[in-house]
Amino acid sequence: MARKGFNIKLKDFYSLGCSDSLNIYEVCKLGIINRLTLICILLALILITVNLSIGNYQGILIDILEILTVLIPVLTLNYFHKYRAAEYVFLWGIHLAVVAGAIHAAFENRPNEIELLLIPSAIAVVILIDGLGQWLLFISNLIAFLILKYFIAGLDNLGYIKLVAIVAVAYTGIYYFVIQFKTQLIRALHKTERLNEELVEKEKALTESNLSKDKLFSIVAHDLRSPLGLIQSLLDPSLINSLDRQKFMDYQATIRSRFKVLQENMNNLLAWAQSQLGNSKRIVSHFDLVTEVVKIIDLFEDMTASKQIKMIRIGKEEQMVNLDKNHLNIILRNLVHNAIKFTPENGAIDINIEEHAGATLIQIIDSGKGVNDEMKIKILNSKLMESGIGTQGERGSGVGLSFCQELIKKNKGELRIIDNSSGGAIFEVRFPTI
Repeated sequence: MARKGFNIKLKDFYSLGCSDSLNIYEVCKLGIINRLTLICILLALILITVNLSIGNYQGILIDILEILTVLIPVLTLNYFHKYRAAEYVFLWGIHLAVVAGAIHAAFENRPNEIELLLIPSAIAVVILIDGLGQWLLFISNLIAFLILKYFIAGLDNLGYIKLVAIVAVAYTGIYYFVIQFKTQLIRALHKTERLNEELVEKEKALTESNLSKDKLFSIVAHDLRSPLGLIQSLLDPSLINSLDRQKFMDYQATIRSRFKVLQENMNNLLAWAQSQLGNSKRIVSHFDLVTEVVKIIDLFEDMTASKQIKMIRIGKEEQMVNLDKNHLNIILRNLVHNAIKFTPENGAIDINIEEHAGATLIQIIDSGKGVNDEMKIKILNSKLMESGIGTQGERGSGVGLSFCQELIKKNKGELRIIDNSSGGAIFEVRFPTI
């Protein structure tokens, strides 16, 4: 248990200063710096103990200065998210500490090969730093190593030239192989980051899809069961047989109207389900928009007649468009049906078609109760919602308007919902004129 707690504390220390703004590669670099800093602190404390035992007080001073002026500032800078500064302070500080330690040992006639620590330090430079700073630190590291070797090793000119050649080859190899490793590592980390982001997005989409489907089933159970039950009761033979001819005709019109609503809801649900399965492809064709609008008006003739609603088409007599005809019909059916649903008896609906600012403009203007801001947001964001109850108790599936927005976007269009100054709402669809 204690070991587990210690591991947790170490993990917290390694991630000291970590923030959400860092990408996965920068998080790894931060972890490396924190680990190396901890190792250097432990080594410095060990060296202080050793130097204390042999009376090397100048060595103790160097180690204490390293902790106070390099290692603690590095952790402080990381804590305050000054990552680049922490990297430079750590690497320059380690270089200077190694050089100071090597010179001190040389003057004390105690060669300890501490200058060899410059080699792993050079590797750290290539891994942690990029750009001009990397070259400056790497070259200064190489020069410091050669100078220290010149004074400490006591080689003749020929021996020193051989050493320079060997060191140059070694540093070149270090740089090349570390750069290659670093490049591959960065690519792998970025790929992992992209995959993680895609996984999060897919998980989010799956969660939203499941919520939508749960809501859809709830809507279906509630809003389709009711009209089915009503139609069943209307088709009761004993009730029909008791009606005279005129009432029977009125009754028949009511049944047709209810069936049309039910059919529209089923069409929406099936089309929406198809789109969720990825089967709703956009097939563009060239056709007259006005002709399709006239068909939609005729389709809802019974519903408008039963509510004595005047539906008037205004604007252009012909408007050629390049759209998916099936998508357009679904859009128009839903917008017109919604307008009829919320328009009271003896109300009016205008369907305006015109060209405006390089776009084909369709406006469906009703005299209903309008749309509140919350509903506008849900519709424009293609969110499923509870279906509102129409002026004669009509219910929908809650899918239609949200699905409309999805299809409008697929056809590169734009939906706007505007409050009508005389009451009701204006659903305005713009499609680019191609």
